[in-house]
Amino acid sequence: MATTIHPHLRLSNLDKLPIMKRRLAKSITASAGPLTQQTVSEFATVMKNRQSTTICNDFVPVFYFLLDTARIPQIPAFDSDSPNDDVVCSLRGAFLSLIGLFSSRPSHKVFPDLWPRFYVWCYYFFQHEELISSTIGLGAPQMKQFYLEMMQFLRYISSNSPSNHDLIIFDRKSHILAGRAYRCFSDEADFFGQQHALLMVRDILTMGKVRLSDVLEGFGGDISDLARLIMRHCELGVPWTAPSTDKPDLATFVIGLNILVRLDESSDDEKDAPRPMCAALIPLGFVKIVMKAGLVLGKILSPIPEHSILMCTCLTSLQNLLETDTGNGVLQSAVHFGLLNFLLAASSKKHSSAVVDICVGSLLVDVLTPFTVYYHVLEEMHKASALDIVSLAERMPLSSKLARAWRTFGSALRARLELRDSFNADPSIQSRNICGNCGVILPKLNFKRCSDCRWITYCSTECQALDWDARHRVSCAEENIYRLKIRTTYTRKEYSFLRFLIHHSYTTSKSDIALAHVLRWEEDPDAWVCTILDYASFPVRMETIGGPEDMGRHMVHTGKRDTEAEADGKGMGREEGMFGVVEKSTKVMVRMPLAEAGRTVPWLFLVARESGVVRELREIAARRRTGSGGDGEGEGELREEVERVIGKEGVTTVIKTVVL
Repeated sequence: MATTIHPHLRLSNLDKLPIMKRRLAKSITASAGPLTQQTVSEFATVMKNRQSTTICNDFVPVFYFLLDTARIPQIPAFDSDSPNDDVVCSLRGAFLSLIGLFSSRPSHKVFPDLWPRFYVWCYYFFQHEELISSTIGLGAPQMKQFYLEMMQFLRYISSNSPSNHDLIIFDRKSHILAGRAYRCFSDEADFFGQQHALLMVRDILTMGKVRLSDVLEGFGGDISDLARLIMRHCELGVPWTAPSTDKPDLATFVIGLNILVRLDESSDDEKDAPRPMCAALIPLGFVKIVMKAGLVLGKILSPIPEHSILMCTCLTSLQNLLETDTGNGVLQSAVHFGLLNFLLAASSKKHSSAVVDICVGSLLVDVLTPFTVYYHVLEEMHKASALDIVSLAERMPLSSKLARAWRTFGSALRARLELRDSFNADPSIQSRNICGNCGVILPKLNFKRCSDCRWITYCSTECQALDWDARHRVSCAEENIYRLKIRTTYTRKEYSFLRFLIHHSYTTSKSDIALAHVLRWEEDPDAWVCTILDYASFPVRMETIGGPEDMGRHMVHTGKRDTEAEADGKGMGREEGMFGVVEKSTKVMVRMPLAEAGRTVPWLFLVARESGVVRELREIAARRRTGSGGDGEGEGELREEVERVIGKEGVTTVIKTVVL
C-alpha cells in the first residue's frame, strides 16, 4: 500500500513551474538513481540564489525527493581517497536540498512528512561530518552556517504551528541536533559573535522536556565537556565589577544557565537520583558564578520582568546544586559568596513578584533552615553576619508567606548558633565515643576498636567479649562491608556536632517521646515502637510509628541483621532486626537533610539503653489498657508519671549510623 504524502510534496507540482525550473526539476527527479555531475552543478547554481524564498518553495518537492533515506550512501562507499562520482553527487544533492529547505517557507502542514527525512539526513551529516566535508569540499565556516540555518528553520517551523511546535520541541531528534549545533557555535575564538546562534539553540533546548543523554549524543562529548562549556558561557556572561549601567548585559549567562536548568529538571534519570550536570559543575566553581550573577541582579535599580525570571533561574539552579550529595558543602560555598545578601535583595520590594517570592521562600524553608544542622554551614553563616541579614529581612515589608519563611529560618539559625556556641565551649564534647556493648559515652581515648571490622568501639575488653559472644562474632564481616559503604562528606567535627545536636533534641523531647510510646503500647502491647525526629523542618518534627508496615515507609533494609541472643550479662536482651537494636530500649530514628535515596549518611539511629525504664513504661501502658491505672487519668497526670520514670539515673544513649 502506497504511503500518502501531503499534496505540496508531490512531484506533479513541478509541472506548474516555469520552463527552466521545470526542466531542472524534471532532470533531478527523472529516476531514483544517482544524480549526474551536470545536474548537480545546475542545481548548485540555482541554490546560490536560495535567499529567494520563492525559488526554494518551488523546489520543496525536489528536496523531499532527494532526501529519501534510501539514497543515503553506506560508509564504505565513500570512506576512501577517491569516492565514486555517484556517492559524491548523492551527498551534494542532499546537502543542497537541506540548505534549500532551510531557506524555504513551506506550509506548516507538510512538515510532519518532511521531518523524518530531514532528521535522518541532518543526523547523518553531523555523525560523519569530517568525512562528508572532505568528500564534497565543505569547510568549517560552511558547516557552521549549515547548523545555524538548521536551527533557524526548526525555530521557524515550530513557531508557526502548534502541532509542529510539539513535534520539534518534544522530539529527542531535535535535541540531538541542537546539542551538535551548541558545540559547533561554542568557538572560544568568537564566543560573543555566536550569541545569535546560541540563542536559537537555547530556544530548542529550553521549551520542552530535554533528556541529557540526547544532548550529549549530539554534543559528541562526555558530561564534563558539556559542563565546561556551560561554565564558559556563564563566566563570560557575568560582569565581575559593579554594572556600569542599570541593565547589565547578562545574555550569555542566561543562555548557559537556562540550558543547565532545563537539562537537569528534565533529565531522564530517576526522580531521586543525583543531578549529573550539577555534580559536574560544582568542582568548576559554578556556585560562585551563580552567586555573582544574583548579586549583580540585586543591584539593578529598575528591574524589568526579565530580570525577575533570571533571578528565579539562579535560585532554581542553586537549589538543584544543593540537592546533590555534597549539598552541605555547596551551601557553605554559596553563603561564603553572598547567598544571604542575594536572598535579601530578591526579597526587596523592587524585585518582589509572586514567582520570586516562591523561589526565595522555598530556598529559605526547604534548604537553608534544615541545613543549619551542619556545623560548617553554621560557621560560614556566622562569618557572613547571617543574624544581621535576617534581622534586616524581618523588618522589611514582605508578603505574609515570605515573611514567615524568613522568620522560620531566623528562628532555626538563632537556635542552632546557640547550640554551636555550647558545642565550642566544651572541647570534651567533640572527642567522645560510644561503647558498642553497654552504650556508655566517654572520651575517645578510653575506647578501642575491633581489630577486624574497624567499626565497633568498646570501653573495655569485658564489653568486647560480651558483644563478641552475643552478636559481633557473626556480624563482624558485615560490619566491615558496611563501614566501607559509607562515603560521608562530613568532617569529624561536623559529625560530632550532629551527634551533639541529636543528644540535645533527645534530651529536650524525652518526655514527649516516652509519652508517645506509652500511648502506642496502650493500643498494642506488642508493637515495635519508634519515634522519628525529622530535622528537615523546624521546629524538629516528631512522629511516632509502630510495626513493620510503618517502618517500611521510612527505611530501607541495609542487609545487616543481628542474631538472637539471650541477656548479655547486663539485663538487656537483643532482638533480631535490621539495626541490631536493643530489645529493652526506647528507639528513636533521626532524619537529617539530604535524606533522599542515594544520599550519604541520611539517618542516625538513636537507642536509649534504659533497661528497667522501658519495662516501667510498658507497665504504665498495661495499667491504662486494663483500666487499673485510675479512672479519668488525663494526659497531665500521665505525663507526670512518665517523667517520674524517665527521670531516674543511669540512662545512657547510643547513636548508630545507618546508610540507605
